[in-house]
Amino acid sequence: MKKVLKNGYMISNADKLAVANDLLYSLEEWAMRGPKFMISLKPVKVLLKKELTKFKEKLKKEKRNIPSTYSQCVEGICALEDFKSYKIKPSFLLKPNRKQVANQKILKDGIEIEDHEYTAAFNYWEDPEKVITDLLDNKIAKCKERFVKEWTKKLTDDPEVTEIPIEDDDLIEMVVARSDYKNRVQREPEE
Repeated sequence: MKKVLKNGYMISNADKLAVANDLLYSLEEWAMRGPKFMISLKPVKVLLKKELTKFKEKLKKEKRNIPSTYSQCVEGICALEDFKSYKIKPSFLLKPNRKQVANQKILKDGIEIEDHEYTAAFNYWEDPEKVITDLLDNKIAKCKERFVKEWTKKLTDDPEVTEIPIEDDDLIEMVVARSDYKNRVQREPEE
């Protein structure tokens, strides 16, 4: 097993609150699903789909059988003489708008992936660590965007509200402090 994102990931309190407004579980749990898949399993699948035929041809010339594990296939593919790393850069991801300092660490122990997933990730992505942080940033940005949009409308429609904070993080903190606020976990049983 190898680790990626060994230094963890930093979030702000407003980031955490915006994510809790949207998800039934923590950002850390979400990271172990989506981003972990993107940096580990997706590269393995792509390498096998696009490169396995070349690997089989090499083995056939050497009068050898194909290995029965993904691990051995990925290692064999990456060791091919003419194999070139893909070095993909995701470019569609948003960065969260932050006023607050990101001072809370999540994923303190990083994310563990199998050795062959690590090899595949570093041959598929230009920077797997950045992919994970970009995916986490994107999730936070989307959660904050939805939170601010939803609550700006609610607050604008509320005759008792006289001012709405201009900064997203301040708005999130203000809303969460309201007695009528409920995050996703609290709302779910009602729905």
